[in-house]
Amino acid sequence: MSNGSNHLASRFEQAGSAFIALIAECTPEQWQTVCPDEGWPVGAIARHVAGGMQFHAGHIIRMARGRPVAQVTMDQIHESNRENETANPNHAEALAALRANRDRLVGIIRHLSDEQLALSQPVPFFNNGETLTTRDMIERIATGHVRAHMDSVRAVVDGCEGSTLQP
Repeated sequence: MSNGSNHLASRFEQAGSAFIALIAECTPEQWQTVCPDEGWPVGAIARHVAGGMQFHAGHIIRMARGRPVAQVTMDQIHESNRENETANPNHAEALAALRANRDRLVGIIRHLSDEQLALSQPVPFFNNGETLTTRDMIERIATGHVRAHMDSVRAVVDGCEGSTLQP
């Protein structure tokens, strides 16, 4: 545990908690509303973000142990994401998954040493295999992923024009 890992864990926890609060306040209509950026309903984005937290946790653990990141390509990720196009998860179950996966990832991050945060590996699914440190993986990918989708959902919750209900 280090000051750096505590700071990163707090930043991720803040982003995750803000996303969860936003999802928790969604009405049934908003839950079904398609976000223009993703083309998915809010509920599908919630499920996607929860799954992303789990996915990122595994990669952060591997990187912190000095192991290569799994050889997952963006094409494979996009294929997996296609399942979200028609997903209609249960609101309560999605919130439970978001909370559990946020808490698990916060715990993982908090226990990393400065040395583990500095370890680097090529990340095949990020910028054509860009080499990232564990710190970068946490900041740019795990936390960035939550924030990017939060902006999209917030636009719907705030009544963004152009959003449509899922058929």
